[in-house]
Amino acid sequence: MKIGHIPHVTITRPTDAFYLFDKEKRLLQFPFIIGPITVEADAYDAEYSINRVEFLVDGVLQNTDTIAPYNWRWSTPSFFTHTVTVTAYNDVGNCSSQTLKVWKIF
Repeated sequence: MKIGHIPHVTITRPTDAFYLFDKEKRLLQFPFIIGPITVEADAYDAEYSINRVEFLVDGVLQNTDTIAPYNWRWSTPSFFTHTVTVTAYNDVGNCSSQTLKVWKIF
């Protein structure tokens, strides 16, 4: 890690709810998704610019977004539980991540 400020990242979607083809239907105690979903994140750094935001599923990079709002449409068929990780990098190379366990079918 380089000397400097650490960026902040928060997964804002999905939340603890049931999603049917990218539409939130009702609140649950965990994210349960049927069909494609748009994963969204807020990323900011008070000292530096955000360089990029990476979206990973089970440790495998799926998308990199360089312009806010940061999002990625997860349309690949998937089944059962997965770990979604969103990592934000600032201009000096520092990063932070947030992870979320989700259930996804199709």
